[in-house]
Amino acid sequence: MKGLSLFSVGFIFLLAGCSMMTTEEERLKNCEAKGISKDTCYLVEKADRRQEKDQSDTRFHEQNLRVIKQMGLKGLGLPD
Repeated sequence: MKGLSLFSVGFIFLLAGCSMMTTEEERLKNCEAKGISKDTCYLVEKADRRQEKDQSDTRFHEQNLRVIKQMGLKGLGLPD
């Protein structure tokens, strides 16, 4: 029963987090409502998505390097 209640609590937090997230369409409408052109809002949104992806890629690469170092693999042309 305890596992079920922890699952329920986790699920509730997940739903709460999802409800706080805004969609791209909502963010673009908010941007336009501030008097900024639709094209500029779109470009800013696109740049934000690119930055988030780049940061995610960097974290993924760093994590992979840590795993390789922990495994003790050498001679793969990776930084020490």
